[in-house]
Parts: sequence; structure tokens; C-alpha cells
Amino acid sequence: MDSRRLVKSTFLIFVLILASLGANSQNEADSLVFNSLTESPIDSNNTFKPICNECAFLGLKTNLLYYGVLAPNVEVEILLNKFSLNFEYQFPWYVNSDRDYCYQFLHFGVEGRYWLNRQKIKERPMPYTGVFIGLYYGLGLFDFQTPDKGTQGEINVLAGISGGYTIYLNRSFNLEFSLGFGYMNSNIEKYRTYEDLLVRRTKSEFNYYGPTKAKVSLIWFVNNKYYR
Repeated sequence: MDSRRLVKSTFLIFVLILASLGANSQNEADSLVFNSLTESPIDSNNTFKPICNECAFLGLKTNLLYYGVLAPNVEVEILLNKFSLNFEYQFPWYVNSDRDYCYQFLHFGVEGRYWLNRQKIKERPMPYTGVFIGLYYGLGLFDFQTPDKGTQGEINVLAGISGGYTIYLNRSFNLEFSLGFGYMNSNIEKYRTYEDLLVRRTKSEFNYYGPTKAKVSLIWFVNNKYYR
């Protein structure tokens, strides 16, 4: 399907953009760290000391809930002050041609977030912690097949509002809990198999309002060296 190329191409483009942003943020952070060392010495009791309050932070994430349905996924979130951009990609792609089973699902989404507060560790606010609200948008495609029938289609719109809370685990990892409520529009085609052919039975449009995402995501704080 054409949408498959669209989803994959969009994902690759954003990976390149994120790689560029990550490199720039680290260069900026290194400069800020160098200029602020004398102003922000490490405490004598070896507690965390923020020495880069204005640079972008990078988090690499995965939603643990999706692994319950065998759906590997990856997320990248860029945080700057109280705002962040979160990019997510789900990519289960299983095919058993001999038995005519397939479980294929691709989804790409982007979410803008506003952080209302941050969790404090030893009186210091930590990145990717506390309460946030956000707006998200996504698209995707799917194909689920058993030996005698199947369902495939495209997610044209997946959009809504999200909210969540992230807790601090240690210097390298945080844990996010979040829910999303919104709207989904999808084209659905049901088919049956006949020898080596797929014969379409019905074609319809599906509209849905309600919960559209749930997350328990593990966050790896990539540039945690800027907090000592």
C-alpha cells in the first residue's frame, strides 16, 4: 500500500532530524557546561547539581504495555524547559507465509507536551518528571490475517489530548504513565483467502471517539551527564 511507504519514509525523515537535533543539543550543552562550571560546583555530598538549565534534553523511550501484544516500539522525546516533542513508532511485522498468518502494524505519531511541574530530587527539579498535558497526531496501517480470512486498512487520523505523570527512578531512567483520549478515522477492508489470492468481502470507514492510547514507558535519559 502507498501508506506503508508514507509511514516508513516519514519515520526515516524524523530519525534524521532527531539525530541532527540531538547532536546540536549536545554541542550546545557542552558549551553551557564549560561556561557554568565555576557557577555551579558539585555539592560536597555528591548530590545532583543542574549545570545546564537551558539546553535540550534527549530521552529514548519504549512503551512496555505494547510488548504484551508483541508490538515492539520506540519513542524519542526532546525536552526544552517546559515544552517537549515526543515522536513514537510502532512496528510489529510478523508474517508466516506457510500457514497464512500475518500480524502487521505500522504507526507513527508526534505529540507536543507542556510540563506543569517537575519532580524534585534533593530540592532540584529533574527533567522528564512530574505532570504533563499534550496534543498528539498519528497515522498508520495494519493487516491481520488468519488462514481463511483477514482485515487490513489504513489509519487516516489518530488525534487527541493526553495527560500523564512521570516519576524519577535513578540518574539514567524514569517511568512514564499516560493516557490519551481523542478521535480515530480508519479505512477497513475485510477479505478472504482463495488459493494464492485475497478476495475482498467488504470495505468500510470506521470512526471512533474515546481512549486511543495508554502508556507505561521506560525512559532512558540520554544526556544525563548534564546533571551531576
